[in-house]
Amino acid sequence: MYDEHIHLPTEESGKLDLVIEQYDRLGFTGAMGSMDVTHIAWSRCPYNQARSYTGKEGFPTIGYQVTVDHAGRAIAVTEGFTGSTNDKTTVCWDAAVEKIRTDKQYTEKTFDVYNQDGTTTTLKGCYVLVDNGYHKWQILIEPSKYPLSENDLLFSKRLESVRKDVECFFGILKGRLRILMLAMAFQSQERIDNVFFTCCILHNMLHTFDGMDQLVENTNWVSSAGVGTTSVTEPEADSGSVGTKDVNGRPQVEAGHAVRKRQLTTSFAYRKKHKKDIVYGNSTSIVALPV
Repeated sequence: MYDEHIHLPTEESGKLDLVIEQYDRLGFTGAMGSMDVTHIAWSRCPYNQARSYTGKEGFPTIGYQVTVDHAGRAIAVTEGFTGSTNDKTTVCWDAAVEKIRTDKQYTEKTFDVYNQDGTTTTLKGCYVLVDNGYHKWQILIEPSKYPLSENDLLFSKRLESVRKDVECFFGILKGRLRILMLAMAFQSQERIDNVFFTCCILHNMLHTFDGMDQLVENTNWVSSAGVGTTSVTEPEADSGSVGTKDVNGRPQVEAGHAVRKRQLTTSFAYRKKHKKDIVYGNSTSIVALPV
C-alpha cells in the first residue's frame, strides 16, 4: 500500500513533467519537491537508548525525512532515525534521494535556464529544495545564508517561501491526524514507523479524494509583499568543509553545486525582472483544472 500511494513522480506516468512544470511557474525550473525532517515524541523510549534519541528538542524523538511536491502530496518518506541524527546524516540514507541521484529519468532530465543577457543554457538533472541544514549537493538547492547580491537575495527569499510546502505538509498532517501530536506510547520503533507511514498514506488518499491533485495556481493572484534589502559582508558559505567526507564516503560539498545554484539564481532574477512570468501565489490561490 505504501508504494501505491507514496512514490516519486515518474516520466512514465507523466507526473514528473507536471510537477516540474508547477515549480517552473514558481521560478524554480527543474525542481521536483521540497524536503525536510519532522520529529515525533517517544514517551516509552528504552532508557538505555534515550541519549541517542534525544536531540535539540530535549526529549526522546524519532525523526522522519519527508519529500513533498508543491500540491502538498508526500512523494517519499524515510524510516525513523534517532532524534539526535542531523539532516546531513539522514539524507545520506534516504532511498528516494539516492534514486534522484542515480535514476536516469531524473539525472538525464533537461531544462533551460536564462543567462544574464537573455540567452538560455540547458542544464541536466532534477533537484529538491531544502534548508541550510543539508549538504551542498547538486540535487539539493538551499537559500543563501548570507546573500551577497540583490539577485541572490531575491532567489533566497523566494526559495524560503516555496520550501514552506513541506512545513505546511507537516502542519496539515499533524493537525489532521492528532496521534502525531502526542508522545508515542509504543515500546517498538517499528510500530511507530508504521503509524507514521499510515498517517502519510491516509493524507495522500484524502489529498486525492478532495481533488487537490487536480488543482493549479491562479496566475492572476499577485503578492503584495515587497522585497527587503540587506547588507552583508560575510561569505556565502564556509569553504572549509569542501572535499571532506560524510557517511557513505560522500562529499559534503559537490564541485558543481555552486555553479548550478548561480545559474538558477541568474535565471530566476532574469525572469522576475524581464520575463515577469513567475507566479506569486499561495496554497489558497488555486482553481480547478478543466475536466
